[in-house]
Amino acid sequence: MGAASYKIQRILREADIEVRHSSLTKLRSLLTTHKDKRHSKNLPGVYRIPCERGKVYIGETGRSFATRLNQYQAHGRRDERDKSAIIHHAHTCEHRILWDESRLIMQVPNWYQRRVREALEIEVHTTVPQDNGLDLSNIRRALLDNQAS
Repeated sequence: MGAASYKIQRILREADIEVRHSSLTKLRSLLTTHKDKRHSKNLPGVYRIPCERGKVYIGETGRSFATRLNQYQAHGRRDERDKSAIIHHAHTCEHRILWDESRLIMQVPNWYQRRVREALEIEVHTTVPQDNGLDLSNIRRALLDNQAS
């Protein structure tokens, strides 16, 4: 608290009371933590999977992103085109899926919020032909148009 702290310290020292000053926020607490950080691939949320021609697949999952990505890759290995829009796109257009560039766009634990975010991301990206998710109202579309310009 600045000068006031030192005046109080001096008064209390005369009464044989020791005062020590410390900060609640220490540099060490800002730089270290006792908890392990979770990798973004282990979180639920909205994700993107790109293909080599610049299109992306946008999706959402309540499970870990890594689990969902593995599921897509299994669909590809088994040639299950009907189970995934990105696998269908890759096979019909002969595009390579860039699995290593796939990423979680945003961690969103809540189902409805994930669905809204997925619909917003589909709206602003050049996506492979896919289900558009939730239908965005004209108000949301106007907000997106304002953000883009």
